Amino acid sequence: MYEVVSSFHPQAQEDDYMAITCPFEKYIPDKDEMDPCIGHIYFTDECLGAGLVSHELLHAALNVERRFHDNPNCILDDEIGEKEERVAYLLTHFVDQFIELID
Repeated sequence: MYEVVSSFHPQAQEDDYMAITCPFEKYIPDKDEMDPCIGHIYFTDECLGAGLVSHELLHAALNVERRFHDNPNCILDDEIGEKEERVAYLLTHFVDQFIELID
């Protein structure tokens, strides 16, 4: 569904992101179907901690819920970006705390 891309997204570098999830829809005319890949996740090499990875994977999972499962808790509206980001940062914090605890 999603591909983790080894090279970093140029827009993310300009905006000083450590990682970015880029959902998309791509039609394949030769096959008359949609591409099964629905997005890319870009990471910088120095920022591959469990917290950040889980943060970006949450964005990917919520996009799948919006796109394929009509999850009413994942409706995309004008405020979803801020709300989704807040939840993703909470997840990052909890995962980082857990990793620190078990290390």
